[in-house]
Amino acid sequence: MSIKRYGIAFGIIAVTLVVPVLLAAVTALTYLQALVIQLALLAAAGAAGIAVVVVVRASLARTERRLSRAVKQATEAVQKARGDQSRHEYHQELALERIEDLADSARAAAYGALSISGAAGRAGLPDAPRVLFVTSNGSGMGHIARCSAVVRAADGVFESRIVSLSTAALTVRAAGWPVTYHPSQKALDSPAKQWNTRFARFLYGELARWPADVIVFDGTWMYLAVRDVVRVTGIPFVWLRRGLWQESVDLAKYSEFERLTDALVIPGDVAGTGAEPSPESAELVEVDPISLASQTFALPREEALAALGLDPASRHVLVQLAGGNSDGPAEQERAAIDSVLRNGFVPVFVRSPIGYDHEGEGGRFPVINNVFPLVDYAAAWEFTVTKAGYNSVHENLHTITPGIYVPSEATMTDDQVLRAERVAAQGVGLSARTAEEVAAAVDRLSDDLVRARMRAQIENAGPGNGAAQAAGALADIAIRHNAGESGDRSWG
Repeated sequence: MSIKRYGIAFGIIAVTLVVPVLLAAVTALTYLQALVIQLALLAAAGAAGIAVVVVVRASLARTERRLSRAVKQATEAVQKARGDQSRHEYHQELALERIEDLADSARAAAYGALSISGAAGRAGLPDAPRVLFVTSNGSGMGHIARCSAVVRAADGVFESRIVSLSTAALTVRAAGWPVTYHPSQKALDSPAKQWNTRFARFLYGELARWPADVIVFDGTWMYLAVRDVVRVTGIPFVWLRRGLWQESVDLAKYSEFERLTDALVIPGDVAGTGAEPSPESAELVEVDPISLASQTFALPREEALAALGLDPASRHVLVQLAGGNSDGPAEQERAAIDSVLRNGFVPVFVRSPIGYDHEGEGGRFPVINNVFPLVDYAAAWEFTVTKAGYNSVHENLHTITPGIYVPSEATMTDDQVLRAERVAAQGVGLSARTAEEVAAAVDRLSDDLVRARMRAQIENAGPGNGAAQAAGALADIAIRHNAGESGDRSWG
């Protein structure tokens, strides 16, 4: 027993002895009687205290039992939830494994025949190789138009299909090209990983239905979906890549894509090619600038005007400064319209399939709807006022059409400013950036003699069309692959 407890015991004894003496002193009781009364009182108090303690302890016991049950129930609920979650995760993992197994099996089934010669494996079909073109959406029609140009120039050298992320695919398909549209990540507003999975699945399906001998990608950034499909199928992979890039672009990150290709096909540019390919690319094919221009399909002036519903008694100027996903210079367009009218010409506009609808100044001027390829009607224009995009410039050069070029500074990689400057320096077109410069350029090209001299300069110095060269290179790659001569691809 501790000192504290000894002190309490002695205190109780002292009180027991002192209290009877005090009672006896103030009353007539004897000491013994007072002691008996005090002991009785203490006994009663002790009994009451014991009763209180018993009641309190009973209450605490009940509370403890309730708390214990509550804790037990909560513990069991937590354990059950954890068990359910574990079972859910376990079944989810099993489901994902089953899905992956099914995907692997489907890929093996779909592409087992692709390890054989693609052409030889197509019983009952022509022996011409098959080329699948895949294009990005871009800020205009450059990618899908370039692929369409190669398809047109192939002329039976190979069978082809185009898968495009551009909404222009609908217009191109309506014009008779073998095009399938798939929405871009932006159009679907989808997370990158989810969209790439969806696009890869789409491409797998296309190849399962139509086994290709070569896959050609035309775009700036090579999507993970495309790389995955090429890696799984083992089909020869070609990057059809524009050569002219802005100096500000960091090309190091693009060199990785070159190492993934079996061949790199670079179409020329009137402004030259500023981006040198990496030495790791398996094969380099450089061709002349590519466009849809074709003497076979070009219409004479009278037929072109009639087909477009334009008055043959008037002289027309194509004004195409707005359109696509990039900027539309309203001031320059207004200046072009005013100057064209002032010089006695009729401005003609194009309703772009890439998200911009031109209303032709409230219906006062002709508007062309969804015509593809527009270059076939080039004879309808005396000259054009357009942006300095790859297609616009080279289609004019290939059809010997004078043009005024207003470079866009909103493009991410294409150097339209340099292209417009080089065209002007060679005398095969005019460059204008401000509204005043546009008006002055229109005034200048409105002179018949100036246009005649420019046409002669284009005919003498203009580049050839490399579409047929590109088609021949793709056919050669496919034939060599089917003969077992293609090299190994390094995937890093």
